[in-house]
Amino acid sequence: MGKLSFRLPQRAAGCLLCHALCPPSTGRLCSGCLRDLQQLAVRAGSVCPRCAGVSSGGVVCGQCQQKAPPFDALWTSVYYLPPVSGVLHQFKHLRDIALSEPLAALMQSLPPPWLAEQKFDWVLAMPLSRERRLFRGFNQCEELLRFLARDYGWNIAPPSSVLRRFTPLDGPGAAVAASTSPPGPARQAPGAAGR
Repeated sequence: MGKLSFRLPQRAAGCLLCHALCPPSTGRLCSGCLRDLQQLAVRAGSVCPRCAGVSSGGVVCGQCQQKAPPFDALWTSVYYLPPVSGVLHQFKHLRDIALSEPLAALMQSLPPPWLAEQKFDWVLAMPLSRERRLFRGFNQCEELLRFLARDYGWNIAPPSSVLRRFTPLDGPGAAVAASTSPPGPARQAPGAAGR
């Protein structure tokens, strides 16, 4: 007896934000939702190039002038405001790994102004402690970096390149600390790498 085999045509999937149908090649965000998210874009002229804090004219802020951070540059693509804050919460805390590709596409659509002139030997995703990784089930930065590295041609450093210890800030109190943060640019961009 022979086997019947057929392949169904690839269907358009629903946008992860508005649920409208969009082609699979869009990274699961329709063009309208991507445009809406891009409205929350951080402009290079309004943030400190060292820490991504508020800075008039895009110059190094007073805090960084007094004490430089332990990295060369930090960039955040969008302000941490709705709907971005809800999408990031769903991705990170509700473990919706399907959001990694559209979030990476958003990051690529709003790159740091210095990215094109930089060459990286390796890019390392922000490491998680073993306990946090087991709790969460994945490292959200690694998931974002997987798409960014593919599209930018970056080499990904293995997670074992650095050791990360579990700290109280990573624990249950982190949600309370995060919820009391004032709105504004995110202080740390997922998968960000220094120059």
